Amino acid sequence: MRAGGARDDFGIAMAWIPDLVRSVPAPMDHVGEWVRGDAARQGGVVALGLGGPKEGHPADQFAAVFTQARDAVLTATPHSWEGAGPESVWAALKTLHASRIGHGVRAVEDPELLRVLAETGVALDVCPTSNLRLGLYSSHDAHPLQQLVAAGCRVTINTDDPALFMPSLGDEYRHAVEDCGITI
Repeated sequence: MRAGGARDDFGIAMAWIPDLVRSVPAPMDHVGEWVRGDAARQGGVVALGLGGPKEGHPADQFAAVFTQARDAVLTATPHSWEGAGPESVWAALKTLHASRIGHGVRAVEDPELLRVLAETGVALDVCPTSNLRLGLYSSHDAHPLQQLVAAGCRVTINTDDPALFMPSLGDEYRHAVEDCGITI
């Protein structure tokens, strides 16, 4: 495929969100500098993410690099940790000033957090099959997706790690409608 072909032929554009890894913080300053540079921006970098194991690796150790990225007009898209509960979502909001949060389903346990998410429009990337396979919820029926939507939260449906959890995006949308109570 020629360069620009997907954009020219189908109107599809690709953007990049490099992730820092919580358990490997050493390169964060280097990555932060790179994402703010001209080459990264011209190459389609639009945000800075944060993933990896959260236990023992708090969001506040990444606050400075996320502030610098935000000052360079890059959005913050960190993952919260489902195992930590609502406090991980709060940390993504308050410490990293997230505009989108990976996972974040445990926000449903904190009415004030739900209100803030709904008011600010910060989206949650929800991955129902991943949440079930990680033991957060016993079934799709028990998943809080419908509660998040009913509270006014913006959500996106996602696969998380398809190679690990095995759903397709179509599977996740089907589960959202057929099993989690979401309507088209």
